[in-house]
Amino acid sequence: MTLVGAAVALAAKETLANIFSVLTIIFDKMFKQGDWIMTPDVEGIVEEIGTRATKIRTFSKAIVTVPNATLVNSAVTNWSQMTNRRIKMRLGLEYRTRRDQVTRITQRIKDYLQNHPDIETANKVVTFVYLVEFNESSIDILLYYFTKTTKWEEWLRIREENMLEFMKIIEDEGAAFAFPSQQLYVEKLPPGVVSK
Repeated sequence: MTLVGAAVALAAKETLANIFSVLTIIFDKMFKQGDWIMTPDVEGIVEEIGTRATKIRTFSKAIVTVPNATLVNSAVTNWSQMTNRRIKMRLGLEYRTRRDQVTRITQRIKDYLQNHPDIETANKVVTFVYLVEFNESSIDILLYYFTKTTKWEEWLRIREENMLEFMKIIEDEGAAFAFPSQQLYVEKLPPGVVSK
């Protein structure tokens, strides 16, 4: 086989691999034009799916062209196929927060999330509001739940609204958020030191 023949055979092999790959992308519904996808090498919005390659516009507005065979052989996360968007956070309460306050705070947050029109409460997702840890500077409550929307801006609005309500609940219960701090306890002042 000549050098030219080898080059043609290699090009034909790559072309066939990309054509079969575009069919895999389409029939397996891996993604479509307009989807937000992420691979190990690129993340962005699919602009065009060609017979050889797919064009992805990154969030910095650059176009990245990826061979279809590379995409088919990579882990591809399709964020546009999310059914819900997750919110996960911890609320750190001061150590002076009493047990009954923690119980009321967690229950009020559970009730709030259960009745919020934008929070998914169907059987297909879980909602957790639990006391989970005694941290160095705080008593931590874990919140883990999902919004009905998958749109990022709506998700941000709902998350902000939720956070403001969590602040209100904590304030209403006479508790406060913790911040890293240290306390120094001196049992007895050394001789000659005057207390002010």
